[in-house]
Amino acid sequence: MRCGRLGAVVLLVLLLLPATALSFQLTEADVFVGEAVLAIADKRYEEALASLEKALAAEPDHVEALYYTGVARMALREPAVAIPALERARAKVPRDTAVAFQLGVAYFATEDYDRAAPLLEQVFATDPTLDGLGYYTGYVRYQRGDAQGALRAFRAGRTSDPDFAQLTRFYSGLALAALGMHGQASAEVEQALRLSPGSPLSGPAERLRDVLVSARDRDQRFRAEARLGFFYDDNVVVRPDQHASDLLVGDLRAAKHETFGELFSLRLEYDWLRLGDWTFNVSYSFFTTYNNELPSFNLIDHTAAVGISRRDVVAAMPLISGWQFSWDVLLLDSREFVQRFGTLFYATLIESERHVTTAFLRNEVKEYTETRPRSTGCSACSTWCVSGTGVTTSSSAGRATSTTPAGAITTTSGTSSWRASRRRCRGGTSGSSTTSRCTTGTTASGTSSCRSTTQTRASATTTRC
Repeated sequence: MRCGRLGAVVLLVLLLLPATALSFQLTEADVFVGEAVLAIADKRYEEALASLEKALAAEPDHVEALYYTGVARMALREPAVAIPALERARAKVPRDTAVAFQLGVAYFATEDYDRAAPLLEQVFATDPTLDGLGYYTGYVRYQRGDAQGALRAFRAGRTSDPDFAQLTRFYSGLALAALGMHGQASAEVEQALRLSPGSPLSGPAERLRDVLVSARDRDQRFRAEARLGFFYDDNVVVRPDQHASDLLVGDLRAAKHETFGELFSLRLEYDWLRLGDWTFNVSYSFFTTYNNELPSFNLIDHTAAVGISRRDVVAAMPLISGWQFSWDVLLLDSREFVQRFGTLFYATLIESERHVTTAFLRNEVKEYTETRPRSTGCSACSTWCVSGTGVTTSSSAGRATSTTPAGAITTTSGTSSWRASRRRCRGGTSGSSTTSRCTTGTTASGTSSCRSTTQTRASATTTRC
């Protein structure tokens, strides 16, 4: 009978002891350790400790005896007593994951998370699927404020203990809530309740679920932001550098180009509908600059947008994706300069507190405001010409009208000074035609003048300038 039990102990030692401890010849200490392992399997921890003490008496630095002493002490809920034996074992085999894991759990049980963290991280980097390791590592990361890292550990971990499975779901919900994903956090807590409805954790889990749901409903729907700033611009008019040799060019480029100024921005945003992880919102933005010395270069921008966004988790990393349509108008010196219509698809992956990756596809249509020639609706003539500003000829069937940009006409002694411009000529369609002639000359004041004459012919339309 004694021989049979000894054979079982030897076989158990060969199967269960860490590989680093296997030797080609069993010692008396190894036999005592084997007896202790059988006692631990039967939950006879005091008997196991007695055998382990005999093993250590025979061989004080026996790694397996030290390791299982820590295991037995942890089973008796004596982590503080287990730590010295496990520390001695780790000193002998610093790379052994089983010893590091058990020591990390012992420090975890004493709430010494600073010492537990490096041990658990060492094992997690080697074997994240070790039973219960994901929960311990995730909990330590959560305690240290790393919600995203905690969620990654919870998702990677495996456990056969229903209590650990429930705790993992529970703290996964807390980590998601810390990341602002209240909908998914509530779903995780709901899963924790389903795993073990009658556990002591059920009451706190139900309260947490209710808090998450109410927090999602109470999330601030309206957000406003206003900013005021100051600036200095040393080249408002985009003036080229001074010309070194040409004095005339230098004088032309000597216009005022520096100014101090102020800027102001306002953003208003409202989430008008929330459906789970979906959010529908509208927003308005206003931006303006004021150049104290050159106010003609002041800018005003109005932007309105409507969008849809969704929050997800991909590989334990928050993912925010959505669509937005925007319209904005830019004014230069209080006059419309350009309108823009934009459609945007985007996805943002938050990898860590310092790393964010964004991918987007944007289409934008721009409409610039330009001074265009006026059309009279006549269709017989479509000739562009250069004429004197202010010259207009007409006939009974059609007319030609000159269009001049604002500020292009100057008058001297009651006459229009000659300046190059473009005129769209429209001829009649009733069988008559108009011929326009511009005669230039010099007035008494020395300025060029333009005089127009009109002659009607019953032939094809011709226009001369």
